[in-house]
Amino acid sequence: PLTLSKSKVLIFDELSLFPMKTILSLLCICLSTAALHSQIIRVDNRGGGDFSSLQTAINSAQSGDTLYVMGSPTDYGTVRVDKKLFLFGEGHANAEGYSTRLDRVYFDPGSTGSMLNGFNLAYNGTSASQVQILDDVNSIRVFNCRMNGIRGIFFDENNSYCEIRGNVIGLTSSSTAYGINADGADHLSVSHNVLLVTTGSTGWLDNFGKDNLVYNNILRTSGRPLFSGSNEVRVINNILVSAGSSNEDFTSG
Repeated sequence: PLTLSKSKVLIFDELSLFPMKTILSLLCICLSTAALHSQIIRVDNRGGGDFSSLQTAINSAQSGDTLYVMGSPTDYGTVRVDKKLFLFGEGHANAEGYSTRLDRVYFDPGSTGSMLNGFNLAYNGTSASQVQILDDVNSIRVFNCRMNGIRGIFFDENNSYCEIRGNVIGLTSSSTAYGINADGADHLSVSHNVLLVTTGSTGWLDNFGKDNLVYNNILRTSGRPLFSGSNEVRVINNILVSAGSSNEDFTSG
């Protein structure tokens, strides 16, 4: 009986290894399959890429794909992102001196988790923002972009856990200008940006909701408050610069 008991233990131990090996094998297959399905797509409106139109590339891409968009003297217009994509431009300029220029970007439902990195946005109208994050879209990251216009980034409603980092946002004078209008968004992180504005009536950072963090930015204002209509914003280790009166009010509401 003792021998039989030992053999049972040995058999049990050998069988217990089999499911673990199977699990590891299946995990490797799943990871390999996911990697195979995620593509890198090159977009160049001067030719030579997989696509010349950025919107066509977005429409053709699958969720999780990465799009590299080449710098060009011609902008790529306005685009809408409706799935999780990682969009990379060439920063402020490539070796030829061209940046990757857009008018506007809309993050539509379905685009949660997307990234916009290294673009130059230059829409200068008042009908829309340069980056607009629509209802219930979360975890959008806007990194290392340059925005020159009247309205920077706008959150529609019910947005959270988005990150705005490393951008240069320089707005032209307008009473309707804003850098970031959060429209009640929660859990936002705004860091390492340079935010420049001249005059206007509303705040630079408007309508933040709950548990938001603004840190390590350079915030320059003239004749307007930095914050307006915001609830819970932790402001840590920023440089606040007033280019207006010596008694500038940095908050309102």
